[in-house]
Amino acid sequence: MPASVGPLVAIRGNVIRGERPHINFEHVRYDSRVLSGIAGLIGKQLRIYFNVKDIRHLHAFHMDGSEPGVLTAARPWCFTPHSLRVRQKIFSLIHQRKLSVREGGDPVGAWFAYKKEQARSHTRDADDLARMLTDRAKSHQALPSAVVAHAAPAVKSEAPAAEAPARKTPDAPWLTQIFTFG
Repeated sequence: MPASVGPLVAIRGNVIRGERPHINFEHVRYDSRVLSGIAGLIGKQLRIYFNVKDIRHLHAFHMDGSEPGVLTAARPWCFTPHSLRVRQKIFSLIHQRKLSVREGGDPVGAWFAYKKEQARSHTRDADDLARMLTDRAKSHQALPSAVVAHAAPAVKSEAPAAEAPARKTPDAPWLTQIFTFG
């Protein structure tokens, strides 16, 4: 799949109020050390690319093609993997006052608990829950072995190395699932 053009977002912030440069995407603030350290970027635009299955991180590029790095969602959105669709549903339920999230609480965890309760009587909620679990399982399988090695502590395997199945993973799994706005 060829890389497509991502959406443009404005860099926000206010030097007078001490508000560091950041962007807002889908109701959540994103920043990085590089971006938040350069006040001269306020008002400029970035083009962003992301994996629709896990939007905790955005890949940002200046208009000249240089890269300020990966932008990370603000707490608590940076902790639990979630898709663009799940985030949109969370904010929809909050707006409808069907879901409330405690200050500092995990909105994805609250959504999961809500859907789990609703799944007992509503097929659509059960489907949403199953889709999220399937996406999460697939994203764990698609992680490159170097990332997996750093993410989890080493565990001694009881099976010989020759019996372990080999798994081919792409170098940049996020690149194969770029979301574009039409």
